Amino acid sequence: MALTVYLSGEIHTDWRQQIEQGSASHNLEVTFTAPVTDHPASDAAGDMLGAEDNNFWLATTLICCLLRKNISFDSVTQLISTNTACLFLA
Repeated sequence: MALTVYLSGEIHTDWRQQIEQGSASHNLEVTFTAPVTDHPASDAAGDMLGAEDNNFWLATTLICCLLRKNISFDSVTQLISTNTACLFLA
């Protein structure tokens, strides 16, 4: 049986190549696909869409941060109004 496997995850190590090589060495019928792993190409993926005409994605990100990290509503509205991008991780 042939499988198609999407290798999602971090792009800084060669783990995808290791999996592909291991699959090939065991003669498995697997086709691998993956996200763009070239940083500049990945970062520029949305450039062809042009500049945003509103703060939709910034606002969405900040609202998610508000829900996940207990930052204050006032902080979120201030960041949206000043068009300041931020990302709270973990």
